[in-house]
Amino acid sequence: MEERMVPLVAYFSIGGAVRRTAEMISAVMGADIIALDPESEWIEDPSIKYDTIVVGFPMVMFKEPEVVDRFLGACALIGKTICPFYVSGSIGNEGHVMPGIRRSARGAAIMPVKGFVNDTPLEDVEAWTKAIEAFRAQEFS
Repeated sequence: MEERMVPLVAYFSIGGAVRRTAEMISAVMGADIIALDPESEWIEDPSIKYDTIVVGFPMVMFKEPEVVDRFLGACALIGKTICPFYVSGSIGNEGHVMPGIRRSARGAAIMPVKGFVNDTPLEDVEAWTKAIEAFRAQEFS
C-alpha cells in the first residue's frame, strides 16, 4: 500500500472562526497548517509536499475570498485532492463556491465543499475528516 503524504490545511480567517476550525481539522488529521496571507505572492509552490490540501475560508458575498483562488492558482494541482470548507453564520450556499474553486484548482480532484457554522463542534470536524479519508481512498484506488 502506498504511503500518503501529510495533508496541508491552508486557511484564510477574518474573525477567528475559520482559524479555530482549521486548527481542529489539522489536529484531527495530523496535518500541517498555514494561514493564507492576502499580501503573499506564493513565489514557491506550497503544494509540492502535499497530495491533499484542505482549504478553509469565510463565506464572502456567497463565494470564496480572492486569496483562496490566488493560492490554489499558484499550486500545481494535477493529481492532488482539494477539500474546501467554509465557516459562516449559516450554511447552504455551497453551490456559489464550487465554480470558483473548480476554476482555481484545475487538474485536482475536488471534494464537495463543506459548510461549518461558527463554533463548529469537534464531532462535526471528526465526521468530515472521515469523509475526506473516504474521498481520498476512492481517488487513490
